[in-house]
Amino acid sequence: MSTLRLVWIVLTKELRDGMRDRRSILTVLVSAALTPVLLGGMFTVMAGRGKNAEEIKLPVAGVEYAPAFIDWLKQQTGVEIVAAPADPEQAVRDRKEDVVLIIEKDFSKNMARAIPAAVKLVSDATRDSARRKVTRARTLVTTYSGQLAALRLIARGVAPSVALPVRVEEVEVSSAQERLANLLSILPLLLVLAALTGGMQIAIDTTAGERERGSLEPLLINPRFGLYLLAIGALALLAYFVRSERGAENRQWAGAAIIGVNVLALLALHFEVMGYFQSQLAAAYSFQERHSIMTVRDFAYSAVWMVYGSGLMLVGFWKHSAFLRWQAIVLLAMTVFKVFLVDISTLERGYRIAAFIVLGAILLAVSFFYQRSRMRSAA
Repeated sequence: MSTLRLVWIVLTKELRDGMRDRRSILTVLVSAALTPVLLGGMFTVMAGRGKNAEEIKLPVAGVEYAPAFIDWLKQQTGVEIVAAPADPEQAVRDRKEDVVLIIEKDFSKNMARAIPAAVKLVSDATRDSARRKVTRARTLVTTYSGQLAALRLIARGVAPSVALPVRVEEVEVSSAQERLANLLSILPLLLVLAALTGGMQIAIDTTAGERERGSLEPLLINPRFGLYLLAIGALALLAYFVRSERGAENRQWAGAAIIGVNVLALLALHFEVMGYFQSQLAAAYSFQERHSIMTVRDFAYSAVWMVYGSGLMLVGFWKHSAFLRWQAIVLLAMTVFKVFLVDISTLERGYRIAAFIVLGAILLAVSFFYQRSRMRSAA
């Protein structure tokens, strides 16, 4: 019998067994059913925020100092002027108001003297839900300022177009279907996550016999690790294609995908180490033996984190990427805290000294390469 025939027999058998697993099928179906609901809810929230930004209640402090400005604001579509709270900054900080406009006392005096009149927009940049309203309020103030500037130029016999030598006209060439496809570009990632979640049950059942066998056969070649590799590859491709596009928003998406790749890689390695020592713990009978295995397992976790963080740091040096180096620094710091707070407490004095020496040597090597890279960049 040929090798391909054997592979086909094993593949069909595993597929039949997987189809019998109701938990996995139910997980995939539930994930597939919830994905449109989640997307619909997300788009509904986004549309609601846009509508709320068009219909804005703008708290204004110092209304009596700029009556003409207030009258102009009331004439704008969807704008309602309300009284400002006694403490605007505290109200925004407590999330009672999204944005507050403060008009200074000398507003009318400065306007009469044709000098810039200052107003304040109190907002919180960390609140995404208020960002559209803040942008709308800033646009209103800018528009009023532009109209006044044009009227002043006309009063002096100067055409307003003189102050605007270049006028930008935006031409949108994308269709509604293309913009919708751009919003739905997250669907492949959600499908990969659904497949990963559904396949976990099959992966657990497939490797359950490892406790009795005590072999290393499923290590790094089991379905669970393969699913992690699939998800990592999908995120890596997403980061590559998004990074090739220009724009700050695309760079943010690429950065999030790279972080996802590193998190999934660490989780995959973590579960492989856990699966390897799980079989040994199942075969151990005495408390002392189980304690020794658990101690080695905890140090293996730290070793995997340390090696991965060092490798990530080297890649950051090679690619001249501060983003990767910062991720490596965070991972190495977490490893150091884990070693000092958890791992060292279970060791005897001699092993503690050896652990400190090894950890210090690794950190010295990382710091040496880091300083060397910074000196080269400065040069």
